[in-house]
Amino acid sequence: MYTNFWQPTLEAGGKRRFIVMVINDEYREATGKLTLSLETSAGNATVRSERPFTIPALGQQTYKFDLEIPSSPGDFILKAVADARQKLGSVPTISRRKVKVISKT
Repeated sequence: MYTNFWQPTLEAGGKRRFIVMVINDEYREATGKLTLSLETSAGNATVRSERPFTIPALGQQTYKFDLEIPSSPGDFILKAVADARQKLGSVPTISRRKVKVISKT
């Protein structure tokens, strides 16, 4: 999984589109739930969006998420989680980025 976001800051109170690419390297279709959130360092999601995903065998799919950025400045983790329901006991794939929410200038 790849989160196409490398900026160190986001403007507080704004709205931002994020792009997440999920890659299936298995020989069978993958289905599950894709979640994108902004979390505090304690792991509490302040903003969260989720949707189902289906990716063909050995394929990839790009998903767009529009998130409202928190109005309070601070340090956050942008976290994408692909939870495939393929295998019993499978572990979700996670992509994380540190980001600082800053006041509007």
